[in-house]
Amino acid sequence: MQQYAFNAPSNAVGGKWYPVIFRRSTGSTGELASRVIITTTSADGNYEMNNCEFNGMVMPGGWTDRGSYAAGYFSTYQTNERAIHSIVTSLKEDDVCSVFYVEGRAFPVRVSAEEGLTVIVPTQDYTVGQTTYKWGATNPATESTNAQAILDFNNGRGFYCSHSIFGINAIFSGNLGIGTANALGGNSIVLGDNDTGFKQNGDGVLDAYANGVHVFRFINGSARSLKGIQAGESKFFTLSSANTAARNASFNLWGNSSRPTVAELGDDSGWHFYSQRNTDNSVIFAVNGQIQPSNWDNIDSRYVKDVRLGSQQYYGVNNWQTWNFQCPSGHVLSGINVQDTGSNSADNIAGVYYRPVQKYINGTWYNVASV
Repeated sequence: MQQYAFNAPSNAVGGKWYPVIFRRSTGSTGELASRVIITTTSADGNYEMNNCEFNGMVMPGGWTDRGSYAAGYFSTYQTNERAIHSIVTSLKEDDVCSVFYVEGRAFPVRVSAEEGLTVIVPTQDYTVGQTTYKWGATNPATESTNAQAILDFNNGRGFYCSHSIFGINAIFSGNLGIGTANALGGNSIVLGDNDTGFKQNGDGVLDAYANGVHVFRFINGSARSLKGIQAGESKFFTLSSANTAARNASFNLWGNSSRPTVAELGDDSGWHFYSQRNTDNSVIFAVNGQIQPSNWDNIDSRYVKDVRLGSQQYYGVNNWQTWNFQCPSGHVLSGINVQDTGSNSADNIAGVYYRPVQKYINGTWYNVASV
């Protein structure tokens, strides 16, 4: 490989991106992907443009069926310290140029390129056919004409590939981080957040984590939520466990030919209650025990709490002939006044006592009615 070093182009400024062009020959080697290494300036450790590097393969394809592609390892100390922005290629007839965009402060750059490649650092916009590569760009791909970014190094250090990676029975060893480093360890995948993702924690055991908190577990036969399950958006319905109960509980929906739909709550010792829709479409609710309301007002206002006989009343007669008496509605006889005043039997009954039958509902006594 050929070694090169390039200073910054005239009038280059910090904060802008400038093209470093790897141009293939049009000879027999023109159809081969090219190995390239590009490294930015070496300086003090606190210099943010220090030692940013790409080491890999590039292939410009333009509008050919082959298309453009690139793959390789990109290194930078911090994600926000990248000194190489992206690799840009043509969408039109240019199938010879692979363009690396370097920050103005990152020069001089050192380059290793395969034989057959020419390295160009232009001092103005660079045009090949219908494609123009912008010089001094803020966003290289969008500010260039008929061009595309096949790799954008915006995710920090790591291996980059412009196309999907496939394999037959491929095995990935170690943990995987998508968009971030992996803090879960073991056989795990994190997505965007270093401690949010999935981890295999045993044979047939797959766990889900959010910010390092174990929230879900999938095992053979069940899916377990280790935190509350919520349904809704602004207001939530939550299903949760405080993990302090003496027994496991379940809420089960089942049915059969005689009991078509049953929603039942129970624990390890049996059922507590159920709501059931019957074959005639009626609904019943059953409780395996006593119902204990915290407020009895509704029951007190509807049901009889006590029964008594009311105040005594008297019906008397002062004659010596046959007589009769019927209690008023809702009353019963409670006594007879017998006296020895004559020989006739009617003369011996001076009167009768009677009382109302009363019921107690919601704090008030009411006289009962007669049929």
